[in-house]
Amino acid sequence: MSEDLKKDFDQENELVEEKLSENSSQEKDEQKNDDLNDSQDDSQDDSLIDLQKKNDELESKYKRALADYQNLLRNSAEEKKELLKYSLEGFLLEILPIYDNLNTSIHALDEDQSKNPWVEGVKYTIKQFDDFFSRNGIEKIKTVGEKFDYNSMEAVEGEGDYVVKELRPGYKLKDKIIIPARIVAGSKNKN
Repeated sequence: MSEDLKKDFDQENELVEEKLSENSSQEKDEQKNDDLNDSQDDSQDDSLIDLQKKNDELESKYKRALADYQNLLRNSAEEKKELLKYSLEGFLLEILPIYDNLNTSIHALDEDQSKNPWVEGVKYTIKQFDDFFSRNGIEKIKTVGEKFDYNSMEAVEGEGDYVVKELRPGYKLKDKIIIPARIVAGSKNKN
């Protein structure tokens, strides 16, 4: 029996060694798989980080482009508003001297001449100009008796802080001076 036992014992040892060998081999395979999985995980993490960076970069570019577009729309609207606001300026620079000449000629007439029907027609035309100007925000700059304003007036002669005589009327469109008034400056006591 001892031989049988020895044989059985040897067989069991062989089986145990095979099992150990298999386990060792499996552990090595598992270790390799773990290493491979770790490297794949690292690779996936790196890939994910790269994708996140690209996404952040694209999102930043999109936000900048959207902000630029909104600024462009706002600037275009402001320019359009400004253009419409002052679109009459070129026309007014041409027509205001004619209007001034009509006013000057009517004021230069004596009493008998001012009763003439054609003079009445010219006065009516001047009134139509006045109505058009007031509807479109065109104002005559107040001068005589006013304090001299270098932004809206040109002093042709005289010295002082006040306007004593208007040589040529000035006009502003909305809040912009389009033709400065030409004046004679003096002190307030002089008329």
